[in-house]
Amino acid sequence: PVLSPQKEPTPSPKAEQKEPAPSPKAAASPTKPQEVSPQKAAEASPQKAPEVSPKKVAEDSPKKDAVASGQSTADKASEKLLAASEASKQAEVKPPDNGIDSTGRPRRLRPKMRIEMADGLLVTLVKELGVGSFGSVWLGKREGQDDSQASIAVKEMGKTAGTGLPEALFEARCLKMGTESLGRIKPKIPLYVGERLLNKESDSWRLWLAMEKVNGGPIDKWLYDMKDDDFKRVDLAKFTDPAQSFGGLYRTLPFHKAVAIVKGFFRQMAPTFEIVEPVCQHRDISAHNILVDDKGGGVLDFTVIDFGLAVDTNHWRQEWRRSNLGGDVRYWAPVHWFQFFYGYKYIEAANPYYARMYATRLDYFAMGILGLEMLFGLTKHDEVDNVDLPGLRDLRLAWDDYWTYITSVFQRIWGSDGLGGVRTKLRDEQVGMGAQNRLDNLKNFLARMASDPRNGHCEVLLAVLRDLISEDGRMQWANISAALNRHTESNAQAIMDGDLPGPAISSTGGGVFAPAPSIPKGHRRIQSIDAGVSLGRGVQQVSIVNKEVPGVPSRKNPGPEANGREGQAPLPYRAPLPQQALGYPSQLGQWGGMGGMLGGGPSAGSLPGVPMMPPRPGSMPAGHRRHVSLAGGDGNF
Repeated sequence: PVLSPQKEPTPSPKAEQKEPAPSPKAAASPTKPQEVSPQKAAEASPQKAPEVSPKKVAEDSPKKDAVASGQSTADKASEKLLAASEASKQAEVKPPDNGIDSTGRPRRLRPKMRIEMADGLLVTLVKELGVGSFGSVWLGKREGQDDSQASIAVKEMGKTAGTGLPEALFEARCLKMGTESLGRIKPKIPLYVGERLLNKESDSWRLWLAMEKVNGGPIDKWLYDMKDDDFKRVDLAKFTDPAQSFGGLYRTLPFHKAVAIVKGFFRQMAPTFEIVEPVCQHRDISAHNILVDDKGGGVLDFTVIDFGLAVDTNHWRQEWRRSNLGGDVRYWAPVHWFQFFYGYKYIEAANPYYARMYATRLDYFAMGILGLEMLFGLTKHDEVDNVDLPGLRDLRLAWDDYWTYITSVFQRIWGSDGLGGVRTKLRDEQVGMGAQNRLDNLKNFLARMASDPRNGHCEVLLAVLRDLISEDGRMQWANISAALNRHTESNAQAIMDGDLPGPAISSTGGGVFAPAPSIPKGHRRIQSIDAGVSLGRGVQQVSIVNKEVPGVPSRKNPGPEANGREGQAPLPYRAPLPQQALGYPSQLGQWGGMGGMLGGGPSAGSLPGVPMMPPRPGSMPAGHRRHVSLAGGDGNF
């Protein structure tokens, strides 16, 4: 290779002067002259002068200058490309968006938006997952992750979404509480990741709540292959007619497999609610707010989501009379309707267990209804003909009647101006009593099937479900876990008699967060699945002593079930329902349909194969009698 003239070593006079003289020892050494003989020295001497002679250098200089010039140009181009790449990377990694626009108002979330939580966590939004009345939910990823690794859900909440700041902050606290309990179990709720509050002191506040993204989809999508909004218009005949059924897993499994799935559902959910209950009550349990992840091999993983309507447990139990109603009306207990139509005074006077249920057991009731929905939604139509399942046909008919009735009410609400727009009409039609009557029939058939020794594989589950939907239910989450534990022997009749398995844990709970502020007196907010209705004048409160309201029992007009007892609070008035409203198919044979049982039906004890249930110990105060619609007469129950 030709060396560059600049790099060619040339002899220097100074170098020659600095050349050290050979030492005497080296000069005297007999072997050194042989190693550096003149011939070898001449050969080893860098005789390269001819290669770098002035003439040769002169000839090669233009060539080297051209090469050097070309290399310099290439280097400069490469540097420009690197600089452009760095600039592009810097442009992609923009500083986090502060979430405030030029007018000082919070900016709505959008794809590729890079946001920062209060603790410094950076999240890049990928896409919108869904939108509800309380805000939108976005899929996000951490720094350094690609879109396929996105594992964060960011919920955006604001005043325009129909909720208040205290409720939004309380939802974040509920998730924090679940995350802090990881030392005991992993609760089946999304784990808290971070949050950021914008414009706290302004009406245009906005809260970003980041949580773990949960795999799976809503139970209603898994069960029916339908979206939540589809139920507003679905043909009710699909619930009962095999010829026009739903998709998904609806009525595709044998009864024993459906039982196993529902047992597994409660085994997962009960410990979670046992942790959650002392802090908050969810109040919006539904098939849309619990996700199911089918992991294959028969393994299902359930997770409860959306604590947007959750309330502080201690505060709710003290202030329920002046607090808002919430949740999906399909999962409302009858006491919800009585509170909505008549107010808390009626609840407290009508039944000693109504106030207790409304204050402490709304989540229990909704979970019981959801468990029944899953049980009969999964079970095949033809399973009712199985002779090894005595009582299943009648129980399923009772469930179909209850579920189609309450879903029809749900559809009427969505087809009008919401709960406020249809409230008077529903009250005049005694919707609360219609739900209560059907619920009582359902509870009686649950008890009947659970009491049959031939149903030993499902008796405990049926007894648990009956307790959950009863206003005088006693089971707490720890009892449910113990009753359904694979290694615990439980007895259905003992459960129905009040002998509960597991520890007797107090249901009073203990809040660890500051209670949410109460709703102003007289103000009632009624919120259904994805819509809120604010009734400025509040829910009418009925004084049973001083007022008479059409269709509402009072001391002067106690209703047909008060039995003329003076000086006692009346029982809820149960208006006779038309037979076609409650009429079952002809499979009930000589019973003549459930409508006959409610009015003018057979006398007490005349129904074949239907035993009168003994009273629960302490379930009703002395002298308190309820009409047992199943037997068509009076009976202690």
